[in-house]
Amino acid sequence: VEYDPGQIQYLHNRGFVLASQGDLEKAIEDFTKVLKENPEHAKARFNRGEAYFLTNDLDKAKVDYTAAIRLDDKIPGAYNGRGFVFYLQGDYNAASTDYNQALRIDNRHVGALTNRGDAYADTGQYDAALRDYNGALVVDPNYHRAYASAAWLRATCPDNATRRADLALRSAQRAIEMGGESARYESILAAALARSGNYEEAV
Repeated sequence: VEYDPGQIQYLHNRGFVLASQGDLEKAIEDFTKVLKENPEHAKARFNRGEAYFLTNDLDKAKVDYTAAIRLDDKIPGAYNGRGFVFYLQGDYNAASTDYNQALRIDNRHVGALTNRGDAYADTGQYDAALRDYNGALVVDPNYHRAYASAAWLRATCPDNATRRADLALRSAQRAIEMGGESARYESILAAALARSGNYEEAV
């Protein structure tokens, strides 16, 4: 960038690395510079959308995901990202539509499979949710988010046929093993322990 600042791909690549390192504000600055020079740069739109999402600016993220889709409708992550924004905003139908489109482009997209599973679970489609979680784990047996979502559903589901204390506990432990300890994963493990009757450990 220093030697040839007119090469916007260098700016884009630097923004991607900055985002990967967690420096989201500087990453957004680089992606914005790219888009100022070339508003049709679909990957910069998508990656800036991802950075906005990680800063919890959901409205700007959705705008960029939508623009990325308009520029290149073959980026599955853009559909998955926008779908997740819709999901967080409570629009499950729009979320599922975007997840389905992401999976039409790439049927092995573990993020879209897990996210669609969450949307199914939240709307009472428990068997479909478990199929998606299992599908994600077939693609990537170490994908901790799918283990976490499956554990939560198995531990807390109001449907007796879906609840399984043993599977909930095993999946919760696997999520922590693969993804590390976090407040969310510890709370899921606590729910699984409680479902198993291990109340002291749950506390």
